[in-house]
Amino acid sequence: MTGSKKLWVSVILLTSWCVSAAIAFWWFQGRLIQPFVDDLSLYAPLAQQQAPLPQPAPGQITVVQFVDDDCYCSRVNQEHRQRIRQAYPGEVAFYEVHADRPLPADLAPLMQKKPAISRVPAALVLDQQGKLEYFGPYAFGTGCFTGDGTFVERAIDRVISKRSRPQINVLGNGCFCDWKYNA
Repeated sequence: MTGSKKLWVSVILLTSWCVSAAIAFWWFQGRLIQPFVDDLSLYAPLAQQQAPLPQPAPGQITVVQFVDDDCYCSRVNQEHRQRIRQAYPGEVAFYEVHADRPLPADLAPLMQKKPAISRVPAALVLDQQGKLEYFGPYAFGTGCFTGDGTFVERAIDRVISKRSRPQINVLGNGCFCDWKYNA
């Protein structure tokens, strides 16, 4: 084989490999990118809510984390959820609602009035009086580790510093799985 033919074969093989790698990356990451919500009207009652929500830990900041252990996005998000827990020891009561596990009894009153969950991972942050501070994802983008992934931490910090600004953050695309609560 001449030097020119070797060069062309090498270029074709390298190009084919690059295209294949790009397609594989897109398939593995892109298939999970979807909007956080499909129907915004589900969140209107939460936005208009005046009364506090029932809290499992009255007088304490409450964070309810919605996860699905079968969801790749929730598994990737696990480290982020752990970092949040470690950052606020004693200041915040953390609870997890898993798609395939029974609901903890102390969350039952809250879950009857919770927002409609369509995708996970998601979080609900309530202040010490049970008023909504944040509902939405941990981050938008391909994972909890990309983009502006500090939504939950900023909500907790606002409550601690008494600069409350309730936020329903549901307009964006990211690594989310459909919420299939069946416990």
